Amino acid sequence: MNRRTKLGLAVAVVCMLGSALAAGSAGAATIALPEFSAETTFTGTAGKTKFAIGATEVQCANATDSGTSTSKKTGTFKFEFKECTLAGSECHATGSGSGVVPISGEYKLADAVGGTPESLLLLAVTEVHVECKFLGTSIRMKGSLLGQLTPTDTLTKSFEAKIHASEGKQEFGQYENENAETVVAKLEASVNGGAFVSATANSEADKLTTAAEVQVLAAPPAPTVEKVDFTNTNNVVIDHRLNVVPEKALTIGEYGAKNSTEWETGTNAKNWPLSFKEGATMKLDATFKVPAATVTFLLTRLSATVNTRLVGETTVDGVAIQFLRELTLAQVKTQLEKPGSPLETEAVNALSALANKVTGKKMKIAWRWEVTENGRALPYRQRSGESEHNLFVTHLEPRGTVTPYFTLLDIATQGIEKAAPTEAEVITGTWKGFEAATGPTVHFRVYEVATGSFTRTGTTLKYWLEITAGKNLEEVAATSCGVTVTTVLELLETGAGQCGAWARAFGSALAIEGVSTKMLEVTTTIGNFFLVKKWKYAAGAGTSGNAEFPYKPTEITDELGTAGQGVSNPPPAFLNHFIIETGAKALYDPSYGLGPYSGAEPLKELQAAEIDGFCEAGTLFCEKTPAALQLATALKETF
Repeated sequence: MNRRTKLGLAVAVVCMLGSALAAGSAGAATIALPEFSAETTFTGTAGKTKFAIGATEVQCANATDSGTSTSKKTGTFKFEFKECTLAGSECHATGSGSGVVPISGEYKLADAVGGTPESLLLLAVTEVHVECKFLGTSIRMKGSLLGQLTPTDTLTKSFEAKIHASEGKQEFGQYENENAETVVAKLEASVNGGAFVSATANSEADKLTTAAEVQVLAAPPAPTVEKVDFTNTNNVVIDHRLNVVPEKALTIGEYGAKNSTEWETGTNAKNWPLSFKEGATMKLDATFKVPAATVTFLLTRLSATVNTRLVGETTVDGVAIQFLRELTLAQVKTQLEKPGSPLETEAVNALSALANKVTGKKMKIAWRWEVTENGRALPYRQRSGESEHNLFVTHLEPRGTVTPYFTLLDIATQGIEKAAPTEAEVITGTWKGFEAATGPTVHFRVYEVATGSFTRTGTTLKYWLEITAGKNLEEVAATSCGVTVTTVLELLETGAGQCGAWARAFGSALAIEGVSTKMLEVTTTIGNFFLVKKWKYAAGAGTSGNAEFPYKPTEITDELGTAGQGVSNPPPAFLNHFIIETGAKALYDPSYGLGPYSGAEPLKELQAAEIDGFCEAGTLFCEKTPAALQLATALKETF
């Protein structure tokens, strides 16, 4: 296996044992650390080494190394650096010969942060005092370093130690101890009695030779998550992937590889949005890619008595959520027999439910695995990647056969964003995305499936198309409006729709949140059609000669008045109109973003706010809106 162990060269204050080593000793151990297959001694040589404290650099031409194990994980070491100089002038440790800086101390094997395949060797040493002839410079160094030792899992006497630093930082600055705690390794130095500051060490060609053949026993390369399938998410249809119209809406089964998996990496990269109701328990099946070396480890060295654990962890609105699957040796082997030798959680429920909150946010799941080697008491614990998801939490389960288009889902959850909302608060929050106070301007959401990124500033959806103000009724009646769209799907795909499409859009947005509403058809009880504000009537009482409809069409002029969704002057005369009625009998007019009308006579409120007259077909004679109610409604659909 190509797993690497890290060897650190450290200079540290140690009275009994280096503080960095002591940091890993508290509490009962919870994970297995790398260890040598047997205790042994080693000798070695090193090439050029540089200790840097800001602009002050001590350079040594070479070094000899030696060490002795005190256990399979710990030992003592001594490095004797030679021909050391500062600015070309000789340096030596107090009490040592010219150009010699000996460093000794104790070492301990540890894990890289997150349990990556690298195993670390941490070294801590007694404080060293270096005297240099250049300007009488005195340097004290302390701290700890982490480096890299190769190879691992190979029986050999020959190892190479790598201690690297660049741009003022060690290659490795942290490690994990037996308790899976992250501990900082830090080299510090003081120049001429000044404060201790960060220092680095960089060494070339460190070769170590052990007295007997040994190998570093360490965790195998970790599996990495490559697919996450949420098996109980509500369906989401993505209406736009590009900021263009028309564009066909897609279900998850129509996209890419045409499967139901919401999150994938690689050539089929996909990050489909998720939708759950508040308080729901998420269920998923995660698949992990297993490196070939790890497959061999699992088939030959896996414990037969301790289960392998696949774990995913996240936090949503303060709730810690964990997904956990334990696999027996037999289950692991069965899974590895599948094409590609993956590991899977298979269908697993979260151990905690989502909070009772309507929200839309990023959810990042941190994955890890815990695997126990045969003959060892504690498991290796390693990070196995992250999956990031767009999570939308609705109030209730979507109603009936409503299609949960992404644009409507986002409008609703973004507007509500509240813990345990009432139905009234759900309606108010959803209405924020449609009401005239915001424009009225509704933008479709543009969703990039491969990455999961999306924008809320796509093309503005329109109610009909703009017509030129200043025309009289006769001219308006002869104008073609050019929009026939009456469904939500067509509205989202083409970008413009009639009142039926807009009423259905608002009703559908609420239905996605689990709220039932009614779509009402509004008609006139006098004449044949009505005028939507704003119209200017000619002075006087009109000259049509018709007492009920006194104004001729040439005596009525369309002015800029009530704006529609995405247009400042939509067509202003209609035979009928469609609105939404809630369970509380409040009326909403999504086409114009007006409402709610919720008084004792809500339809009369709507008439007063929106209607400027009633007319008869044929003659196009009209009357101004009277005080009495002249509108009626009939149930068209229920959401």
